[in-house]
Amino acid sequence: MIHPNGGGFVGPNARVAKTAYVGLFATVLGNAQVLEHATVSGYATVSGNAIVSGHAKICDSAKVCGDAVIFGNAMVGSSSLITGNSRVTL
Repeated sequence: MIHPNGGGFVGPNARVAKTAYVGLFATVLGNAQVLEHATVSGYATVSGNAIVSGHAKICDSAKVCGDAVIFGNAMVGSSSLITGNSRVTL
């Protein structure tokens, strides 16, 4: 499914809030959730059981997967890989 706020791809089991942004080349896959005002842009991917919420930003070619949780005003960019049970906030 194409997300109406940004045009990015959202897989059938993923959950993305209407208030979140998924950019044109970004993807949200698996059981991942992008909530509230979070942003996924560039060629970033959020997958697995990962949760991105608040005003967090996932950008560039970053990958957030596994059971990772990114929240608050955190920003994950470049070619970062956040996985496992990681928690990132700011």
